[in-house]
Amino acid sequence: MSKQEKELEIRGLTYKDIFPMSKIISKLNIKLKFEKGLSQEEIGFELASRVLSGLHLAEKEITDFLSSLLQVKPKELERLGFEVLFEVFSQLSKSEEFDRFLKLASK
Repeated sequence: MSKQEKELEIRGLTYKDIFPMSKIISKLNIKLKFEKGLSQEEIGFELASRVLSGLHLAEKEITDFLSSLLQVKPKELERLGFEVLFEVFSQLSKSEEFDRFLKLASK
């Protein structure tokens, strides 16, 4: 991982993030029903797996959302290594805000 990639930090989720997340979930036709008893990390991993299998369906929305979270321009995001995507999903899966959003969205 390059020095630039190590310095990337995900900003906290805000109210405005609900809209692009909802749009991505809708475009990918993701059903947010998870087995009871899964940990926050397991839910994050499961969601990441579902998203990765349909990335092509919402490429622009995902790129825009991730670049917003990382506070970089979409073109800058496109130059980063693939492992950055996994790191973002890993950090999101540990985020309490993301966990609350998933729980609310899955009801």
